Amino acid sequence: MNKFKTFLVYFTILFFCSCHLNATHLKGGAISLRSNPGNNLSYIIILSFINDGSGVAGGSGTLMLGDGQTMSPESDADSSSTRVLYNGDILLQYFLSHTFSGPGSYQISYLEQNRNAGILNMTDAVNTSFYIESNITIDPFLGISEVELDSLPSLIAQSGLIYQGRFSILSKEGDSIVYKIITPRQDTEREVSDYRQPNHISFQGSNEAGTDAPSLNIELVNGNILWNSPGLIGSYTIALKAEKWRKANNDWFFIGDIVLDFQVDVADPGNDPPQIFTDQAYEVVAGEELQVPINVVDSQNDGVTLNLSGEIFELQDSPATLTQNPVVSQQTPLLVTLDWQTISLHIRDEPYTFKIVVQDNPDNGPSLSSVRVIRIWVRSVTDVFKPILYETGPVLYPNPVKNVLNIDIGNETLVKPINIKIYNQYGQLCVEKVLKKNSAINISKLAEGHYFVYGRMANGKIVRSKIIKQ
Repeated sequence: MNKFKTFLVYFTILFFCSCHLNATHLKGGAISLRSNPGNNLSYIIILSFINDGSGVAGGSGTLMLGDGQTMSPESDADSSSTRVLYNGDILLQYFLSHTFSGPGSYQISYLEQNRNAGILNMTDAVNTSFYIESNITIDPFLGISEVELDSLPSLIAQSGLIYQGRFSILSKEGDSIVYKIITPRQDTEREVSDYRQPNHISFQGSNEAGTDAPSLNIELVNGNILWNSPGLIGSYTIALKAEKWRKANNDWFFIGDIVLDFQVDVADPGNDPPQIFTDQAYEVVAGEELQVPINVVDSQNDGVTLNLSGEIFELQDSPATLTQNPVVSQQTPLLVTLDWQTISLHIRDEPYTFKIVVQDNPDNGPSLSSVRVIRIWVRSVTDVFKPILYETGPVLYPNPVKNVLNIDIGNETLVKPINIKIYNQYGQLCVEKVLKKNSAINISKLAEGHYFVYGRMANGKIVRSKIIKQ
């Protein structure tokens, strides 16, 4: 009996570990080959992965270089980068260097154990290997040979509406590119099992007019994709190939090709992505606390997940904070406020940037996301008057001024009071006053000279001006 219990516990642990290892969020990828200047045999290999950012990202598999050598992207890459895409997915890229032994034809391929789960147009996707490849012909007679991804097709579509996307690779003048739709593979020369193109009749689609069966086509010369139109809500995998050809001595020679394997998420046409309401640029004097209100609204009132990322959260001295990050809410509108107590160490010419990614959580169908990039300039008081955000604001008069400085905000509605601060030319705070409406400030006790007036209104508009005290 004890032996049986021991076996049962062991089996259970093994089962759940196996399930965990199979869990993946890899949604697509491609291999680019960029020639290193000065050496036609030396290349930068760019391995690009698309993932949803919530799990295994891609890169744990094996890169085969076509000359008997292999590399591991995670451990052998010279560098890597990540970028948030418009739909909230993550583009992860590894950059690896390799020098081939001599001219010839090489097939560079990548194999990883599992794909993303839940793909409608193949069987058991999570237990199906993810495989992509690119081919390159290195021939001094043909000049520099490169195949590099230029643009990704759209990764989202809506059921019953025409999907349009564009796949392209970089091309030098005179090269010819041919684009094709192919069947995704799970290994070299081995297609995925039970694959059906997304326009297969089993997915209940039709053309947008409802008069004919759905179609999926790509234009051979420019890579434009037309899917007329998606049916069942869910995720579909599509594989495309771009071949590059070059003419020499009145003949055409194969330069190389790229396979792009990617996923399109088809959503309910009634599901719109969540909306983000916030200003996209801020300017602050070092030493002030900056508060950035972020308002999220989902028209279907689905729950949302909000995530903020950027260097301001990773600063060693006085980083920006959010009460909770990510923020998960069951309903909208959702209002959160980013707080950042700036200090003099934060002053620099370039703006700080951070990203807001909001993903809805519908009951049915794939999630939709929205992305917003916010810029923040942190200035010294003497630099804050450079024309970065606003050229005009409340009117300050008279100027030059002897005793009383009038501040006219016109018909501007103040949601909350604003602080007006007057600094001297050395950056010292001389006067501070809270305004709720048009007002006057007595500056008769200030010494003669040049002063800076600075403040921020509730709508984000900057009050800033130079005045001369007589």
